[in-house]
Amino acid sequence: MDRGELLLGSLAVAGMAMTGSSVATDLYVGQALGVIELVRFRLKKSISTEVWLKANEEISEWIKRQSGFRFRNLSETEGGEWIDVVYWDDKEAAEKANERAMKEIGGAFSLIDENSMVMSHGKSHVMLRASTSYNTTRD
Repeated sequence: MDRGELLLGSLAVAGMAMTGSSVATDLYVGQALGVIELVRFRLKKSISTEVWLKANEEISEWIKRQSGFRFRNLSETEGGEWIDVVYWDDKEAAEKANERAMKEIGGAFSLIDENSMVMSHGKSHVMLRASTSYNTTRD
């Protein structure tokens, strides 16, 4: 299997059969699922969501060109905290990208309240995703 991942599709099918769900899922369990970088932060008080999202266009273009990058999700809580989740091949890829980011696209990060930022990395052990096909009809 790709990158040592073990696809347990039979569990997804069994789960659908037991719950009557029309949304299939894929479950991945294995040693090579990569590393998740989790960053929680707040923007500086004078920065609007619109300004931040515009600045993120530069970040997104830059990050997708980085070696080891897999996936990124940027979310905002109702309370105004931002959560940036980035999936990397490994911790080394994440660390190299972080070192380069401040030099290459540091301007966008100047919009963040540095005192609010908390970053962590974790080894991914299980990944579950919905399939790309959905049955939108209801009985």
